[in-house]
Amino acid sequence: MRSTILLCLFLCCSTSVAQSFDDLLNSVQNASSSEHQTLVNDFLAANPTSPIFSSDSQAVFIYSGQASSVGVAGDFNGWNPSNTPLTALGGSSLWYVQAEFELDARFDYKIVVNGSQWILDPRNASQVVGGFGPNSELSMPDYVHPEEITPRSGIQMGTRTSSTFESAVMGNSRSLEMYTPPGYDPLRSAPYPFILYHDGSDYLRLAAITTTLDNLISDGLIQPIIAAFLNPVDREKEYATTQTAPFTEMVVSELIPWIESNYHISPNAEERAVTGPSYGGLITTRQCFEHPEIFGLCGPYSPSYWVYNGALPTLIANSATKPIKWYLDWGTYEGSISVTGPSFRQVLEEKGYEHSWNEWHEGHSWGSWRAHQDEMLQYFFPGPNATSRSSLDLPFEVKMAVNYPNPFSQTTRFPIDLSEPDLVTLTVFDSLGRLVSRPIEKVMTAGKHELSFESGILSSGPYLYRVQVGNQVADGVFTILR
Repeated sequence: MRSTILLCLFLCCSTSVAQSFDDLLNSVQNASSSEHQTLVNDFLAANPTSPIFSSDSQAVFIYSGQASSVGVAGDFNGWNPSNTPLTALGGSSLWYVQAEFELDARFDYKIVVNGSQWILDPRNASQVVGGFGPNSELSMPDYVHPEEITPRSGIQMGTRTSSTFESAVMGNSRSLEMYTPPGYDPLRSAPYPFILYHDGSDYLRLAAITTTLDNLISDGLIQPIIAAFLNPVDREKEYATTQTAPFTEMVVSELIPWIESNYHISPNAEERAVTGPSYGGLITTRQCFEHPEIFGLCGPYSPSYWVYNGALPTLIANSATKPIKWYLDWGTYEGSISVTGPSFRQVLEEKGYEHSWNEWHEGHSWGSWRAHQDEMLQYFFPGPNATSRSSLDLPFEVKMAVNYPNPFSQTTRFPIDLSEPDLVTLTVFDSLGRLVSRPIEKVMTAGKHELSFESGILSSGPYLYRVQVGNQVADGVFTILR
């Protein structure tokens, strides 16, 4: 039987779109079972495409077709359709579930039918391609789409050169692509800033990165830079486990000298960056920390700091501060990374590192990583028109959790000072990143407030807190003793 899927976003308050869905629910409830399918057909005919946006944050996932079970899987629920099952509507073929998301959220998703059929939403033309193929994309009304990833006519473009890089250290070869900016002059007096991209071919294929570089350079948002896109041969071993040391040695002793011999890059570490996502963010962190004389700019995206039980962040926390400037980026829909990212940011702050960071209502996805390259690039290589902001410039101040001098107190307090009225959320996690409580989620006026958390039933140990004001966040750790 032919099936159709529909993802709709509806106002929770009184609007025509919300009422049409509410009317459908009410009509089905009050109608005989023989009328249910006609009511559903009329609704789908009136809403032929998706997503339908409104000014509120309710999403309704709808599947129309015969099935024994239907679920939705995506970044927002750990890609587990069992976490978001759809319910059959009356005696019709319509299945639905309602969910709330942040107004600026963006994530990948699929519909899962009968537990095994993972399919795109055919009514949603918005898709994002990832490492495992395309997914449907949900972007909420306040999400800002990245204009810089779209090719533009009338601007100068950089030059891409492909080659194969042979490594004696690793005993293998791998693809390497170099990008030189428009008007590249190997004889100019000032050398060019440089950035190394791990997972290089994915950046080229999935992130439109050279288009982003062309557009940012054309707009004067970043300086003309040279970029290298390096591929792994055995990604997990080279980036995360048993081959990180020889892989790093290859980059430092073979790749960088080769690039220095063939391209006019800056010899100064403070003008050299390295970046990558996930495992690529982990090896990015390791190479910068082990060789700050080579890379002084470190840009991990959604880094897998959980590897070896967080050994690398712990090493950095327990070591002397090094001359590294950091840009850190992660999403709230990334499981443990949404906790280890803020935790590492706090390490950088406590160690006195110069750094900037961003947290987005997004998942572990190339849809997120491609959209936020401009933040890192403008922070590391600002051009005359740079607009990059530091996430440390928050419109609020939150102090450390207060249960001193009595850590046995049943109440933990978070003093906060708002510069303007906004929605305030307090969330508490355990040391493994699992949600414990969200005791506060309400609009507060400008001025000083005290957020309280009753911790009576919790066991002793460290806990993580997150205070969110609008789309800005502050994170920290507090301790409970029993």
